Parts: sequence; C-alpha cells; structure tokens
Amino acid sequence: MICPAVFRSDSGSTLVGSAARDTIDVNEVYLYVPSKLLITVDKALSHEVLGPIYEEHGYFFKGTPDRDYLVLLLFMIYEHQKGPASFWHPYFTAIEPDDLPCHWDDAVIELIEDRELREQIYEMREDVESDWDIMKKLMRVYPETFDLSKCT
Repeated sequence: MICPAVFRSDSGSTLVGSAARDTIDVNEVYLYVPSKLLITVDKALSHEVLGPIYEEHGYFFKGTPDRDYLVLLLFMIYEHQKGPASFWHPYFTAIEPDDLPCHWDDAVIELIEDRELREQIYEMREDVESDWDIMKKLMRVYPETFDLSKCT
C-alpha cells in the first residue's frame, strides 16, 4: 500500500512524497491515473479555444522539433491563467516552478562544483526565457484569450 509521507531533513526542510508499506514487486502496478486527468498533446490540439490557434500557427506548432512541448506549454499557460476555474487548478497549486534550478539565483548556481551542470542550468534558463518571449508574442495576438497580466 502506498501512503502519503512527509520527509524531513536534519536541517528542517521537507519533501512531500509517498512511501510503500509493503514491497512493490517488479512490474507491479500500484498507481492508476484516469485518462481525464492527463494533460496530453491530443487533448490540447482538440481544445475548443486553443485548437484554432494551433491550426492558425501550424508553422510554429507543427513544423518544429519542439512541437509537442510548445503545444503543451501554451495549453498550460492558458489553463493556469484561468485560476480556480481551471480543471487543473489543484495541479498548478501543487507544483512549485521556483524549484527548477533555472529559477535559482546565480549565486546559488555558482555554488555547484560541476561546471557542466552549471552550464546546463544556465542554458535551461535561456531556453525558458526564449520560450516565454515567443509565447508572449503569440498571446498578444489573442488578447481575448490570454490575459498577460495573469501570466508571469
């Protein structure tokens, strides 16, 4: 049986997760996720509001190697800005984007001894900023659909 758990370090920081009371066998299914809870590319592409935007900008959403990522990114931005009205609001309130290393202060990143890892974090930050700039330009074309003041 899987149970919710809170793990605390000696320093007092916590991590919410789960723990198994019994051994979980290899290939044993212990968690089922209903398909209606999944955020998928197909679900995003067939969205009644966003579907036409994806079609209108097919060169962007279909013609790049990042197609799936960009489709999901726009979908999540749209749903996130809806706040409590979004079906996925509980998910958005549970995640903490600031936990991503690309959002850490430079001083913290510089404490990492592995030079390659630091470079990857800075590269990830540049990618996120670039993607956000692209999404903002697209969202400005659809002010009736996107409220940029709610998108940070």
